[in-house]
Amino acid sequence: MSDTLSVLISALGNPQRPNNPVDKKGNVYFHCPFCDHKNKKLTVNVEKGLWNCWVCEQRGRTLSRLMIKSGNPQQADLLNVYVKPQLDIDNLFGQNDVKKPKEVVTLPKGFVPIFKNISKVFFQAALYYLHKRGFEKGDILKYDIHYSITEQRVLFPSYDDNETLNYYVSRSIRPDEKMKYKNATVPKKDVVFNEHLVEWDKELYLVEGVFDAIISRKNAVPILGSSINDEFKLFRKIIKNKTPVVIALDADARKKALTMANKFIIFGIEVRFIDWKEGEDRDIAEIGSEEFMRIATSGALRNVEFKDTIKERMFR
Repeated sequence: MSDTLSVLISALGNPQRPNNPVDKKGNVYFHCPFCDHKNKKLTVNVEKGLWNCWVCEQRGRTLSRLMIKSGNPQQADLLNVYVKPQLDIDNLFGQNDVKKPKEVVTLPKGFVPIFKNISKVFFQAALYYLHKRGFEKGDILKYDIHYSITEQRVLFPSYDDNETLNYYVSRSIRPDEKMKYKNATVPKKDVVFNEHLVEWDKELYLVEGVFDAIISRKNAVPILGSSINDEFKLFRKIIKNKTPVVIALDADARKKALTMANKFIIFGIEVRFIDWKEGEDRDIAEIGSEEFMRIATSGALRNVEFKDTIKERMFR
């Protein structure tokens, strides 16, 4: 048995198939120290150093990082690749983002700013749709909302901190449209939606969609889904700026919200989350600004601590 595997076993416990733990691909399977799933769902490739949990989605590219994140820095030292947690955090913001060429994003043809055409007849359908969804006139200007008359779609462009277009989300206003959303093809993990509007020194609300972010009337960012991890630019920016977060995912994503919270807590980020009432099935955009404001200032906004990992397991 290799020294590396011995160190892993001393930190993570007995692997699956103790007598012959390494499979043909070089993988070994352990209980995950992050989610503690009853089955051994943490896959570790001893030779490549890659690891991934198929349940809680914790993952990394070095065994030293696995040891540090799982609370075993001494074992990382034994692997002769120990780095301090702060250096590991700094590595999240290494040269990868700088060297990686940015994909040029352009808006689809036919989309024009609504605000410049706000009095024109053919734009009234878009204005009516947005008003019905809770948008105000100022939102149309602030978020530079576009519209295509031919496609009957509203479009929400996203700009990075240099105010360069980096993504967009378009939504059909036709109730019979099967493909409601058409978005940019850039990987979501490389984008902080409307980064130029984010105030990193204030509490940041993490929500699922663009409508949720705008209607929340908060310092909010849509994660364009229901989970993020340390491969996401947004996650890295939060860690780098030590930004406190409020996780306000939809009510049916409670498990994912707690999983995400624990990922931030590992890096010392202050986390709160919206603890929705049982039976709530609306998202923020459906709830509306006023009611969400009431919810966000009530007892439904809770702090998250390490002990909440136990509750997370109960909900699995």
